[in-house]
Amino acid sequence: MALFGFGSNIMGQLAHSEEYIFVDKPIEIEFFRDRRIRKMACGKMHVLVLCENGELYSWGVNDDYALGRDGVDEEGIKKVETNTRDEIVDICAGASYSAFLTKKGHVYLCGTFKSTNGVFGFSLNSKFGIGFRQVSNLKGITSIDAGMNHILMLSKTGDIWSMGANESYQLGRKHRIRREKYVLIPMQISSIRNKEENYRFIRVAAGAYHSLGMNDGGEVFSWGSNCNGQLGNGTLEPGDLKYKLGIQNVVDVACGYNHTLIMQKGGGIFGCGENGQKQFGICGGNKTLKKPTKIADGFERIRSGGDFIVVEKKNKLYAAGINVECECGLENRIEEVSKLTEIQFDFGRIIDYQCGGNYTLIYTE
Repeated sequence: MALFGFGSNIMGQLAHSEEYIFVDKPIEIEFFRDRRIRKMACGKMHVLVLCENGELYSWGVNDDYALGRDGVDEEGIKKVETNTRDEIVDICAGASYSAFLTKKGHVYLCGTFKSTNGVFGFSLNSKFGIGFRQVSNLKGITSIDAGMNHILMLSKTGDIWSMGANESYQLGRKHRIRREKYVLIPMQISSIRNKEENYRFIRVAAGAYHSLGMNDGGEVFSWGSNCNGQLGNGTLEPGDLKYKLGIQNVVDVACGYNHTLIMQKGGGIFGCGENGQKQFGICGGNKTLKKPTKIADGFERIRSGGDFIVVEKKNKLYAAGINVECECGLENRIEEVSKLTEIQFDFGRIIDYQCGGNYTLIYTE
């Protein structure tokens, strides 16, 4: 087993020394050579890794205690004190916070959420969570996903809960100035407005300021920021109400900062939102796709970084989008990769891979 990374290491995201600033060819993170990884979560500039023995590790930027500990960034990879004996089954990482989910359905958070005015808060009574703390009044959660400054939590009943910053309606509720701190309390996203729709969700995905939910019928709903058309509703207007995209048989979804990826059964990939850095691998054309647009066929997995995408076909990875900091893992140092291009590296069998803001980690056999 081996863990590789490429892209930006400017803040230690790839757990290598300062001589590796931008990594255009995948490089091994040797610390995990003898450790079996269960889950990886790549935040904007920090990482969580959950091992099969239950140990949780973190590294990267720690200015706001997102690593689950006090201390400086330069300490590198360290084991995290989880403050629970329960088994951890899922993890996620945002811009300045981290979270994990236990087998009992409880969510733990650390760090802080931010707004356009800076630090927004960790809870009603705390600006920061130094170390992981359990989220109160929340149970029965089965999966979690992190946006930049909001978190989505899926329950065993198929409902979606959310908390964090809400300036762009990414929580699926109204933004009320006089009660804005109450968004730091988890709340279920309402599903009663249209009883004809199927709101039993099985998957959630969070972008920088927008959110997606996929139901058990293979349909996708979007809400939140829409500054680049990432909601796929044909406009640039944000919304707190769930909008159903007109794509059927969806099996996976992923979000970048301001773009959305959708994969159908059979491997067809659609994209909507920002394409200014060629995030969708479409040469020429519009910088903004307001409606889901077919961009590729025959792929098996999709992942999205901040302004780039990495997709998999037959154990090969292909990337497109911004490449200023080697985000696309190509030795040709061009600023944008305008079409899906294979990353020329023999990984062995790829078990999983995840994208952060400007980097990617790949776990292989």
